[in-house]
Amino acid sequence: MNPVGGKNSDSGSAVVDFVLVSVLLVGIVLAVLQVAFAIYVRNTMGAAAAEGARRAANADQSVDDGISRARVVMGETVGSRFAREVSGRTERIGGLTFVTIEIQTQLPVIGVIPGQLKARAVGHALVEKQP
Repeated sequence: MNPVGGKNSDSGSAVVDFVLVSVLLVGIVLAVLQVAFAIYVRNTMGAAAAEGARRAANADQSVDDGISRARVVMGETVGSRFAREVSGRTERIGGLTFVTIEIQTQLPVIGVIPGQLKARAVGHALVEKQP
């Protein structure tokens, strides 16, 4: 049954449906992108910690060199604000000396703003002996 004027009562409902679905879809896409960025930051932390440990383990390098290399890698890839807590130490395990570089940061929750989710990455490397 058509109302007066011959128009169907469903006219204009496609626009409302499109708006409702697109808002939901955009929200889901943004959430997936945010999770992907947080995982990227976490993976970069692991790579930076490992690279810093390898740098510090070289025969002519110190733990401070490894810490600065880890900070540089984090700064060049995801930003220096994610590399504020970087520490390093040497340990003896079974008669061998290892360098450990540890990075702690807060993962981004909204955009690139660090949030309350904390992450920790540790890299180890066997120290080279000088000849």
